[in-house]
Amino acid sequence: MVARDPKSQRAPKGASVLGPIHRLNDRGTALVIQAAHPDDRARIVSIRASSETLRSMVSDRWNSKIGEYVGLVHGNLRITSETTLEPIDAPTQGLLAAHACFMGVRRPVGKSPSGDRIAVYVIQAPYTYQFPDRSGVAVRTAAPARSVFTVEADFPEDGEAEIVFWEWVLAASDDATLPENHDARYVRRCWL
Repeated sequence: MVARDPKSQRAPKGASVLGPIHRLNDRGTALVIQAAHPDDRARIVSIRASSETLRSMVSDRWNSKIGEYVGLVHGNLRITSETTLEPIDAPTQGLLAAHACFMGVRRPVGKSPSGDRIAVYVIQAPYTYQFPDRSGVAVRTAAPARSVFTVEADFPEDGEAEIVFWEWVLAASDDATLPENHDARYVRRCWL
């Protein structure tokens, strides 16, 4: 487990921010996500999720997108046990599990007309999640084949970072841990 100085929100020098879950996002604050900063992987920042986006997904019954958010973006979830079929806690690291990050997308995104302030987090997860009903318990299924999960967050210069989109994308044929055509999709690689 990595100890953190609560004032600096930095891992000690030489320590890895990956490894055992050292911090869970609070279920009561589903709109606030912890993630490594794009320019400093050891610095943990809070990113807000758009409440409007999540509300529309719930009202439109996009159960797979809600499951992806809770399981892969937020990470503090309950799933149905595959053996007992009972609800169990099954936390993931959420965005802290990202193994790569890019800055800038080569297309407009949401409120960012040029896409230059969009950070793209990449997670190679073995599972995805969905909510088949309103019980509040997710079902874990195998991740799409040959895919990685990406999360786009807008980092405005003078404002709060906000998650704007997430999706499974095809993995690169030469490196299955990165998105296909990542050099053409993104402006620069922040860390890997």
